[in-house]
Amino acid sequence: LDHTLTCCTAPGQAYIWGLARNLWLFAYSGWYKPTASSILECGAISLRSTTGATDTAASRLYRILLSKFAYLIWKLCCERHIKHTNLKVSFETELCNRWSSTIQCRYDLDWAMTNDCFGKKTLDGKVAAQTWNSI
Repeated sequence: LDHTLTCCTAPGQAYIWGLARNLWLFAYSGWYKPTASSILECGAISLRSTTGATDTAASRLYRILLSKFAYLIWKLCCERHIKHTNLKVSFETELCNRWSSTIQCRYDLDWAMTNDCFGKKTLDGKVAAQTWNSI
């Protein structure tokens, strides 16, 4: 698991984490390089602001980035091994498109979850705004 998600030299893994890093650095300082343990425990990660208080927006965005892109990297690995496909000529374009689609789908999901039709499970619009407005 560690090799596939953080160390593999096959096309895709380093590129996807690089895009995630760039997105993170657009809004926040200091990228926390993903490790196998940080990916596995990403649901419990809590980042602190410079004042020492929990930064809920940053924590939520970091958890989303880790979980979504770890899953994308895993899917790419499975495609390579099971389907015996390799991204060749335009792999960066394909990876960038899949990366963008992944983050856009999550963004859309968060905003859709703010609809009152979900009752008690409705996501507070302030939470969605705090998570996504920085990027």
